[in-house]
Amino acid sequence: MSDASYVFDAQKIYAKTSQSSESFRFRILKGALFLIISALIFELVFYFVILPSISNARIMLNLNASSLTEREVVAMMKLNKDAKWINVDARKIEARLMDNALIEKASVSKRFPDKLLVDIVERQPVAVSFANIKGKVIPLEIDKEGVVFRIGWSEKVPLLTIISGLNFQNPKVGMKLSYKLVSLFNRLDAISKTNPILLSSISEIKIREKKFGDYDLIMYPIHTKVKVFTNKDFTDKTLNRMMLVLDIIHGEKVARELEYIDIRGTNVVYRWKELEYE
Repeated sequence: MSDASYVFDAQKIYAKTSQSSESFRFRILKGALFLIISALIFELVFYFVILPSISNARIMLNLNASSLTEREVVAMMKLNKDAKWINVDARKIEARLMDNALIEKASVSKRFPDKLLVDIVERQPVAVSFANIKGKVIPLEIDKEGVVFRIGWSEKVPLLTIISGLNFQNPKVGMKLSYKLVSLFNRLDAISKTNPILLSSISEIKIREKKFGDYDLIMYPIHTKVKVFTNKDFTDKTLNRMMLVLDIIHGEKVARELEYIDIRGTNVVYRWKELEYE
């Protein structure tokens, strides 16, 4: 009887010990899981709340420009160097950048926890015109959309095609020319990319007004004094045709006696100097 009682007591002791051990391991596991979850929550709060609140905005600038510098773009943003990321208004900064005539496109976005992504595309001149400002002849750089984005001399001015025939009463940076002229600058931009050598053979393009607000063009090639009349809807094929005609008469006496060549129609028209164009 005593042997059976001893076995029964031993089983009870073993069961209690086993339960106590399992309970202890469960408490350890529960505590470890609590610590892991707490650490994860703290990390999330720190990353998404605390860090953006205490971190200065870090500007990550992607600049597609030929003359603008990173320092100039940062100055345009008017962002306090101690500005906290969470307080930065990306839309306002983007609007400030777009208010500058030198910038064609601007995109500003925020990325956790402290980055400010800024993408900038600078306006590129496709032509230059001239205006009389306070008695001085000043160049105006014009982009493919017909926007005057820079007034004054720069290194690029001598390399640009001159556009004359425009009447500037009070030119200002950021002003946009008539919508009727935008196609002209779009074409200059396209040809400058597809056939820059051909475009560089023309020193000046004069806008000649016609009735009802329409216009055609007078081109002045570099290597001859013979001017060429063309339609406003010219292409690189038009310029190739013009250069072919000029090559034919180049060096001949007839070139010195010509007033201009008209290639607006199917046939080429030659006009002599003693005759006047109507």
